[in-house]
Amino acid sequence: MKIATWNLFIKNPNQSQAIKFLLGQEIDFVCLQECRRETIAYLEDFVLKVSFCLSHYENNTPVYLAMASRETPQFSQTVKFQTSINQTLLSRFLNLNYNGSSYLYRDHFIGKQSIRFFNLHLPYPISASQHLLLLKEVFKFLGPDVNVVCGDFNSFGHFPWNIPLALINNSTWHDLVG
Repeated sequence: MKIATWNLFIKNPNQSQAIKFLLGQEIDFVCLQECRRETIAYLEDFVLKVSFCLSHYENNTPVYLAMASRETPQFSQTVKFQTSINQTLLSRFLNLNYNGSSYLYRDHFIGKQSIRFFNLHLPYPISASQHLLLLKEVFKFLGPDVNVVCGDFNSFGHFPWNIPLALINNSTWHDLVG
């Protein structure tokens, strides 16, 4: 089974070319982040089984997550994050709005094996401790068998960049020293 995950970057005007590339690789299952609505429609034109949800807003533009596969999922769910994602100086500057953010998961059977796939996009301008709170929410939905977590995790910067980033993303001392 071939699995791919790709952040298409919402400002990329050529998202469909990335989709063409992936389809040329005979990918069985793909998780995409920062899709535009027309990109999802493009995926659906290839008769793939597509699930999607709103991830967040950037400059008041909706940004979507999408999952696509050749096989029909046994189950598909969109889940809203319950943890409040605080606006930070950086998110205000970048005009990002993660309130009401969601992620997707889908169950597939490969032979007799049940696999749960997750697709998420963790907010960029928040602290490492907030990232962990969001991941704990996702892990409450882990399936009983195999779980594959894909997405854009927007990891926190490493030294020395974590110091200036901490000033604008509400990091705590614990976030910096671990």
